[in-house]
Amino acid sequence: MKKAGYCPSLAWKLSDIFAWDIDFAKDIQTGDRFQLLVEKQFRHDEYKGYGQVLAAVFVNNGNPYRAFRYTDTKGRAGYYDEKGKSLQKSFLKSPVNYSRISSHFSNSRLHPILKVKRPHPGIDYAAPKNTPIKTVADGVISEMAYNKTMGRYMTIQHVNGYETCYLHMNGFAKGMKKDGAVSQGDVIGYVGKTGLATGYHLDFRMTKNGRHINPLDTPKIQVEPIPEEEMDRFENRVAEYVEKLTDSQSVALSSP
Repeated sequence: MKKAGYCPSLAWKLSDIFAWDIDFAKDIQTGDRFQLLVEKQFRHDEYKGYGQVLAAVFVNNGNPYRAFRYTDTKGRAGYYDEKGKSLQKSFLKSPVNYSRISSHFSNSRLHPILKVKRPHPGIDYAAPKNTPIKTVADGVISEMAYNKTMGRYMTIQHVNGYETCYLHMNGFAKGMKKDGAVSQGDVIGYVGKTGLATGYHLDFRMTKNGRHINPLDTPKIQVEPIPEEEMDRFENRVAEYVEKLTDSQSVALSSP
């Protein structure tokens, strides 16, 4: 973002838009590039910050991902690809932005503290202390607790038999409570190293009908696409955005 002349905070907006398709903890490659069409807000000719991202293109490892903001006739806004398919899916690809994977899902991993081999049924995301943790899907908090092994942790029940668990948290977000409802993308807590942990990270786990599954294999269940009766209106909006993107020269290359 800095190379393109933008405030780095715009990176958060970009990562949120593509959160269902790109894991910004592991997928970013040298040479990836992006292009944005974004509103800027002014008051009495004085710049006051960014508004909505209207369109974005992110080329990740040679694969292009496109997003166009569209507000339907009922006032509901979302991001869609050029064919009108929603970018939103049932599960985010990662619960933590700007992190790295320090340990993968494994049936036999040498525990860094206990020094014995045991299953590690989750993904460890190494991130700075108090990095926000987001719930990857809508659900209900079934457990908020602390123990010597998992530290401070939270378990969330989702539809269709899915359950996610967030371990070693430094603290819970304000307003979180057992049996409380959460929406996809809500901040539920913050990265810590409570329990048996050697450094700041989130141990993220997922089960399906009680059986542990690899969170990196999260199913991509999409929400409803643009209704047929609104496709002409949607396509006109996309054409307008594409024309503006084509005229722009603000393309940034990532160099991790």
